[in-house]
Amino acid sequence: MQDRTAGRQTELPTTDTLAPEALGTGARDGTRYLRDDGNWALPAGGSSTPAQIELFTTSGTWTKPAGARIVHVRVWGAGGGGGSGRVSTVSENRYGGGGGGGGSYNEYFFPAAALNATEDILIGAGGSAGNGQSLNGSNGAAGTSGGNTTFGSWLTSMGGVGGTAGTTTPSTQVNGGSGFMPGGSGGGGAAGVSSYYGGGGGGAGGGVSTSGTTPPYAGGRGAMIRTTVLSAGGGGAAGTNAGASYAARVAPAATSRSTQHLSGDGGGGGGSTTLAQDGAPGAAGGLPAGGGGGGSGSAGANSGAGGAGGGGMVVVVTYF
Repeated sequence: MQDRTAGRQTELPTTDTLAPEALGTGARDGTRYLRDDGNWALPAGGSSTPAQIELFTTSGTWTKPAGARIVHVRVWGAGGGGGSGRVSTVSENRYGGGGGGGGSYNEYFFPAAALNATEDILIGAGGSAGNGQSLNGSNGAAGTSGGNTTFGSWLTSMGGVGGTAGTTTPSTQVNGGSGFMPGGSGGGGAAGVSSYYGGGGGGAGGGVSTSGTTPPYAGGRGAMIRTTVLSAGGGGAAGTNAGASYAARVAPAATSRSTQHLSGDGGGGGGSTTLAQDGAPGAAGGLPAGGGGGGSGSAGANSGAGGAGGGGMVVVVTYF
């Protein structure tokens, strides 16, 4: 049998002829594929335009970009403000104010064609905190509710309820904003409730029991104390934002997560003291939607003020 390959040389393709840029015509990038006709093309429905992300923490107007296909809108209501504590003599119970409820959360994926060319955005303001009291025998002041946040006429997220005033009995729990994903409840007789999407509820302020039988609380509630024990404020209901101690009487900064597009923590409640000195304030709720912490009670001095609620927020992500 005759060897038909005898004397022939086999030439392999060079690296240059196998390079992607040599295998087709037209623009080529990481989003395109090589068609069987030798042209580089985008997959059906694909786009080389990156998503556009817009964050609103103040009221304004959203304008629909040219070429928009899908619009993902995320809306947070504002958190309620924390209530302040009661001032009374050492012979009376004096409880801290309740934490404000967290704002609620809503989201939706809209076909861009369904939205108007512009949509008004209204950002809810965080609830005001209850002021500390100085007149002996005075109950604390309640916080105000957080404002609602809206995206056009399409989505509304409700604000959290303001924290209750401190009295001679433990403060009651208040509701977070209602909606698709409600906010966490503000701290009352137990730890404030956290919420994964809605804002965290603020912790209640610490108080003083004359009987010495009131146990300490942890978590969202500002720590209750025994007659001879001095306690720091409880941590924020949704995370790590602790309240002020009785000694420092300066609330820490709010824990905000707006740049991460996550809900803010609830503010911690202020810690209480048996001493005749000013009570500790509650911490402010984080941005967005965190409820403010409650202020602590005081014996014959100024009670702790509540913490302000975190404001609302809107995030709009446009896909092309």
